[in-house]
Amino acid sequence: MGEAPSQDATAYFTRKKRYAIQCQGIVDYRGIFINYIIGWPGSVHDARVYSNSDFFLNKEKYIEEDDYVLGDSAYPISPFLISPFKNPSNYQQRQFNFIHSKHRVVVKNAFGRLKARFKALKEITVKDLKLAIKLEDCAILLHNFLESCGEIWEITDQESYDYEQYDWEGESDEILKLEGELKRERMLNQFVTE
Repeated sequence: MGEAPSQDATAYFTRKKRYAIQCQGIVDYRGIFINYIIGWPGSVHDARVYSNSDFFLNKEKYIEEDDYVLGDSAYPISPFLISPFKNPSNYQQRQFNFIHSKHRVVVKNAFGRLKARFKALKEITVKDLKLAIKLEDCAILLHNFLESCGEIWEITDQESYDYEQYDWEGESDEILKLEGELKRERMLNQFVTE
């Protein structure tokens, strides 16, 4: 967002010294958005937005049996969201994080193609937040349609994403955290060999 919104501008001012609206998305292996949430202020941490998302609140609609999504280290680990090791202490954990990031890059590329295809999303100069959210929602719907029709957009100026580490001790459900860590450990033992 280029300009300050007319409502609650300070909430939309980020640590990167710009105004922003949060957009979080889950994409499939093709980079098509299968779930997303738009509209939280840019200053709100990703983990808080995630914990209020439809995906998190209604995970049984999206996750079957032992399925899971991959998330970056900003998100709390759970049986349905596997994040990388925050401080990998050995070769296997570093290798797991490498494999994890190779698969998670599809999300980064999907957002890169979305922003390359609809350059106006980079600097929306709309003071009306509802209108800005509708514009982004329309852009995602059009992106999905074009991607599913095989119109893959080339990324020429892909943005780098600066994900911050999030210390969420005491804020998350300890049982979900433990179950997620155990699942990640099983995945590590199954997919990573020395």
